[in-house]
Amino acid sequence: MATPAVPGNFYVQMGNAQILLTWNLVPGATAYQVQRSTDGVTYSVLANPTTNSFLDTTTLIGVQYFYQIASTSDGVTFSNFNSTQANGQPAIEIPTTSGQMSLFALRLAAQEMCDRVNSNFVSMPEWNKFINLAADELYDLVTTVYEDYQMRQPVYFITGSGPNRTATAQGVLYVVTSLGTTTNAQWNALGLPGTAAQGQVFEATATVDIPGTGTVQISSSSSTYPMPDGVNTFHDAAHHEIIPPPIYKLSGIDLGLNNAPNGFVTVSKYNFIDRNRYVFPNTASTIYGVFGLQYRFLGNTIRFIPQPSSSQPIGLWYIPRRVQLLQDTDISEGYNGWIRYVIVRAAKYALDKEESDTTKLDSELLFLKTRIEGTAPNRDEGQADTISDARSAQGYGPDGSSGGGWGGTQGYGW
Repeated sequence: MATPAVPGNFYVQMGNAQILLTWNLVPGATAYQVQRSTDGVTYSVLANPTTNSFLDTTTLIGVQYFYQIASTSDGVTFSNFNSTQANGQPAIEIPTTSGQMSLFALRLAAQEMCDRVNSNFVSMPEWNKFINLAADELYDLVTTVYEDYQMRQPVYFITGSGPNRTATAQGVLYVVTSLGTTTNAQWNALGLPGTAAQGQVFEATATVDIPGTGTVQISSSSSTYPMPDGVNTFHDAAHHEIIPPPIYKLSGIDLGLNNAPNGFVTVSKYNFIDRNRYVFPNTASTIYGVFGLQYRFLGNTIRFIPQPSSSQPIGLWYIPRRVQLLQDTDISEGYNGWIRYVIVRAAKYALDKEESDTTKLDSELLFLKTRIEGTAPNRDEGQADTISDARSAQGYGPDGSSGGGWGGTQGYGW
C-alpha cells in the first residue's frame, strides 16, 4: 500500500489552556499521528485521530509545546512528519487561561498585525520591549479606570518599638540598642552618621543585614515607614513573613486595633497643607473612640500624623508594579479580550520605527481605549461603587462639626 502524503495546511491554535491542531485531509489516509515535544527534539506519540483535527487537553499552563503530524493508511507506515504551520511558523504554542497570552504569542500576533512576521528590521529584543511598553500602557489604563483589577491582598507591618531586629529597612528610624562587634564603619554604612553610640537614632539608607552582633530596634518616634519595594519584609494576614512585590499605586490603609480578623478601621489621607495640624501624638484613639491617625504616601514611604503609637498593626492595600514579560513562556495579565490593545500598540511601535503609515492602527487603538474605559468600571455589576464621605459631618472625628475633631466649629479641634 502506498504511503499517503504529508498532511498540509497545518495549524496550531490555543485557547482556554488547550491546544487545537488542524490539517487538511489526505487522500488515502485512514489515520494521522500527532506527536508532541517540550524541547523540539524528542517527540512522543500523543494521539492517532482518524479525523483532521485534534484537541490537546493534557497541556500545562506556561509550558511550551512543539507538535508534528503525519498520515498513515495502514497504521504501520507513516508519511514524513510536518512540524511547520501553513503560515511558515513552527508548530509551537504555549497554553494560557482565557484572556491571557504568552510573550511568544503576543510577539507573533503583533508581527502578524503589521505584516512583519519575517522582517528583520525590528529585532526580537525590540519586539519584546515594544510589547512590554504596550502592556504598561494597558496596565495604566485599567488600573486608572478601575483599580480593583490588579489589587493584591493586603500586607502588614507594626509601628513603633518592636522586637530587636537583625536588618534595617530603608527609610525607617532606628535606635541603636547594642554596639556589639559591629564596627563604626559598618554602622555608617547602615545610615548612622558619625560615631556609633548606644541610644543614637538614625534613618536607614538601605535595606541590609546588620553586620556583627550589634542590634537595632525601631524607634517609637518613627512616623515614616517604607512601602513594599521588593526587598523589605512585611507580613501577610496569617502573620507569615513575606517580601511582597513593589508598590505601584496605594489603594488604602488600615489601622489594626487588636489581633481579631475584624479589628481594623480605615485610615484617611490627610491634605499636605495639614501635615502639622495636630497637638497630641501617640494615641490609638480618643476617649470618644475616634481614631485620628491619618496618612500620606510620599515617595516610596508612608507618613502618619499624629505619630502612631507603638506596636500598632498597619495594613496596606495596594496595586503592585506590572511584572515584565521576559521569556517566551511568560504570561500576560488576564483581561477579557483587552490584550488586543497590547498587540495593536506593539505593532504601531514597530511601524513607527519604520516611519510607515499607522492610520489604521491609530483608529483601532482609539476604539480599544474607548471600549476598555467603558467596560472596566462595570466589573462588579451586583452593586456599583458610590461616592463615600470624605469627612464626617458631625461628632468628634477629623473635621467633626461638633467641636471635637479637626476644624471643629466650637474650638475643641486638634
